[in-house]
Amino acid sequence: MQCKNCENIPDESILFGGCLVKSLNSSTLGNANDAVIDQWPKTIKKVFSNFPNVAVIIPGHGSY
Repeated sequence: MQCKNCENIPDESILFGGCLVKSLNSSTLGNANDAVIDQWPKTIKKVFSNFPNVAVIIPGHGSY
């Protein structure tokens, strides 16, 4: 699977989630004009299943 907004560093077990991944401290979704919100859970599960060895996920906005 190719994630257009994600970058993976496999040797470091790091995934940069881009705008798909929000910080745990986020209180809003931000700009979701292009998003299909009801597909987000399915999409994020696909990303995680394709990067099973990730130990650290860096969100697109906010701290990790």
